[in-house]
Amino acid sequence: YLTEKGEEVIHVRFPFGSHSLKSIRLFFYINDKQRIKESLVQFSQPESLSYMKDFMVGVYYGLRYGKKTDLFVGTSNLLVLIGLLLRKIGYVKKVAYVIFDYTPVRFSNYFLNRLYYMIDKIACYNSDVVWPLHRKMLEGRVCDGKIDIEKVTFIEAPFGNNSLSFSGHQNHHDKNKIVYFGNITKNKGCELFVPIIISLLSRGMNNFTLKVIGAGDV
Repeated sequence: YLTEKGEEVIHVRFPFGSHSLKSIRLFFYINDKQRIKESLVQFSQPESLSYMKDFMVGVYYGLRYGKKTDLFVGTSNLLVLIGLLLRKIGYVKKVAYVIFDYTPVRFSNYFLNRLYYMIDKIACYNSDVVWPLHRKMLEGRVCDGKIDIEKVTFIEAPFGNNSLSFSGHQNHHDKNKIVYFGNITKNKGCELFVPIIISLLSRGMNNFTLKVIGAGDV
């Protein structure tokens, strides 16, 4: 949508996870024409250093290309901090924070987890608008005491299938099939597969199958 409607769009794609491209990639869309540039800094592990690298490179690209930007869209709270900094110095007019999920324990390290959600709170409270895929991603943060939803300006921005289009098929699904679709990593709850199955079996529920769709480290 932005590349079609905007005169000039710059998409900075940062590596995410161990299976992604290691270089930071810039996509320039000027009058609907695309040009790609790759960063010379190419590593995504260890994770903590990668985040620091992403922030510093992001600030550099923001200062270099972000002047007179109408809208900055960040898909992680750390990147949104860059947008807030650019807005503070007058480079950016509006900042939007896109929230894809909510994982209560993002890092096993207590202090990293606290720091992550401190940054998340700053991003939620100070962005001009927050775009969660679903309201429950904010409600989870509220239930865990991480944010006050009254201080967040948000609009639900889902993407994917329109579930209403499947309403006529709601009586034809397999009630004995459990499906997980997502990254297969510990911080996404995949370590709960076995305990959940054991719990179901202990309650006499043995006529089911678990289908896992995704890839990861587990």
